[in-house]
Amino acid sequence: MHRLFLYISFVILTGCATSRKTTDTPDQVYNRIEALFSDKDFFSARDLYKASQSQLSEKQQWLCEAKIDNVFNRLGQSNERIASLFSKYGNELGPAAKLQLLGLRQTNCGKLFAYGEAWAAINDILENYHAQLSADERDDYANTRKIWGALRGEPAQQVIIAESTKLQFTRDKVMLTNLKVKSGDAEEDFVFDTGANLSTVTKSTARTFGMRIMPDTQIEVGAITGIKVNAELAVCPSFKIGEIEVRNAVFLVFPDSALAFPQIGYQINGIIGFPVIEAFGDFQITRKDELIVNKTFITCTEQNLALDFLTPILQLDGDNYTFDSGARGTQLYQKYFRKHRQDISKRYKTTQLSYSGAGGTMTAPGYFVTFSPKINGVPVAVDSVQLFRDATNPERAHFYGNIGQDLIGKFEKLHFNFRDMCLRFE
Repeated sequence: MHRLFLYISFVILTGCATSRKTTDTPDQVYNRIEALFSDKDFFSARDLYKASQSQLSEKQQWLCEAKIDNVFNRLGQSNERIASLFSKYGNELGPAAKLQLLGLRQTNCGKLFAYGEAWAAINDILENYHAQLSADERDDYANTRKIWGALRGEPAQQVIIAESTKLQFTRDKVMLTNLKVKSGDAEEDFVFDTGANLSTVTKSTARTFGMRIMPDTQIEVGAITGIKVNAELAVCPSFKIGEIEVRNAVFLVFPDSALAFPQIGYQINGIIGFPVIEAFGDFQITRKDELIVNKTFITCTEQNLALDFLTPILQLDGDNYTFDSGARGTQLYQKYFRKHRQDISKRYKTTQLSYSGAGGTMTAPGYFVTFSPKINGVPVAVDSVQLFRDATNPERAHFYGNIGQDLIGKFEKLHFNFRDMCLRFE
């Protein structure tokens, strides 16, 4: 189960598979792939599956393909494979496998804006697989059911790109990138943030923009600080970013105070989150703070992006990172520290690091380090990157860090393609 996650930061393939055949049984191979999925190492799971596909049974192949298609944004194909599994192998699938497939179906349908189908899948889970769920999982699914239930009668989001468009970002007080968003006579600067699972507004902005706030939709949203913040759900009938029109976008609505940082006199009015950004399809962000949205896709062969529900995952220099255009600075997590512990302990001194998100600011022990991943075969050094020694949020424990604007700014242009799931540093 995936919790909705709002990440606002002001600091802002491991073990590549080979093509050789092993003497492992099909079950052993399948279990190794499953373990990689459980660790959210989607790229290694994909590569091991490609190398071992012929060793697996048809049922095992279809189970792997349903998951691979899910994380690499082939949602319709994933749903087709899930339907085939239930149709042909339903009697052979145990409760754990069925639960997993229903979980995939509800995330696929949610991302396809088929809210009624997502609600039906999650209802099936809660009614028929209650015993297989932990208490936290039951709470998470119940929280998500509120969302799909409230949206069941709502039309799908549409993003209308009449022609290729170039937009200029502005920088706010804490140097986050903002776009001008208009709805009728209302106009506000919204943060552009790939790390926000859903677009977000304050309650006062929702009213100004004429959004329809859904009744009885109090839901819990996790922040990077680990704090849970209550939010409501709203649908914006229409808004424009330049000449791009967005219809029926879903927003989380927070109290104004939850997105306020009075210690620095800063207020966020709204955030354009991943579902809208992903629908741009093929776009570029330049060092000159330009957003270029292409009407047509440019074919991309390298697949270095995946999705953990609504969170973009980037494979960088062999390791997996979340990617957050709304984070001013890159942050490195405990998994990175464990991999490089000996070198870090020798070179850097422990200090207290601060990080901010919806609901407040927290501190944790860590280091300021130089981060030098290889990109396009060349090391790219970023100084004064926060490295957290301990786990700060369980949602990010599987990843090496979160890539922010300090690394992005080392390049003239970043080119995103969410159809082929690739990100080019140019």
